Amino acid sequence: MNSDVFFHPNIFDKLHLSSNDFLLVIENLKRLGEEEMKVITEGPRVIKISKSIPPERAHGEYIGIAKIPKKALKVLKDCTEEVMEEKGAGVFYEDAIQRMIDLGYPVYYLSTEGSPWIEVDFPQELLIAERMHRIFKNFNSY
Repeated sequence: MNSDVFFHPNIFDKLHLSSNDFLLVIENLKRLGEEEMKVITEGPRVIKISKSIPPERAHGEYIGIAKIPKKALKVLKDCTEEVMEEKGAGVFYEDAIQRMIDLGYPVYYLSTEGSPWIEVDFPQELLIAERMHRIFKNFNSY
């Protein structure tokens, strides 16, 4: 999980209860720009993950929350090391996930289905996250 993501507990509940092994949470309802970590999906699977995907081709944004099964950790570690050897240390971990996909490892996705979340990069986003937290608490959502 990316440490700068604040999200509604329903997202975690759905992720935890899913029977799929390797699972990325995506937002597929909002309009995408160039900066987002975008995905292309085919059926229930992610077939491409990259910031370089043109927004008009993307099926959603990976929000930085994943369920990675224990059995995939060695493959992910190996792919991370390979990607870093090829491209250097300044790469995204999603490049290693793409390497796994390219090798045929099945990576599935789960939609937020409109459950609120926010990536906190700026002070104003922190204020939004704090308001979201108060709202969640008031509705006894968790």
